Amino acid sequence: MTSLLPTAAFVVPGVAAPVGASPPQAPAAIIRSHEASSTQQLAAREVRRYMYMRTGELLPIVDHVPATGDAILLATDESLSDQQYRLQTTVDRGRSVLRITGGSEIAVLYGVYQFAEELGIRFSLDADVIPDQKIAFALPHLDETHTPLFELRGWIRVAGLTPQPL
Repeated sequence: MTSLLPTAAFVVPGVAAPVGASPPQAPAAIIRSHEASSTQQLAAREVRRYMYMRTGELLPIVDHVPATGDAILLATDESLSDQQYRLQTTVDRGRSVLRITGGSEIAVLYGVYQFAEELGIRFSLDADVIPDQKIAFALPHLDETHTPLFELRGWIRVAGLTPQPL
């Protein structure tokens, strides 16, 4: 995996960084399967995007549990129905692990958007609503399972009319 952060010296006002300094350690990593499908890859990128927009922290996406730091784990869970998802935070040896699991890959993605709402993000038909003020990085303590109210979800667009729920 290619790092998105430069590996050369970092410039911090008033502080001289040594040449070849390592990039700062991220407070958490997003974990997904090394054989991730396009839906799983999208879910990981969406977690990364929304965490960055709210906290300013750019979390790495990895396929293994890192040695240090908190983690956000994305995975399917056969004990859940196809559209059901779960957000559950546990603490293991002082590290917080947020598990976003779903009965299918698309359910995991639904869980990611629920997590974004936990961060204060709201969704409308034409744009995401992101609060201007940044928040400190912290994994919220969650233990919730969601099942959709309707079996079929989506929008029908009729020419000249506002989209209506399906």
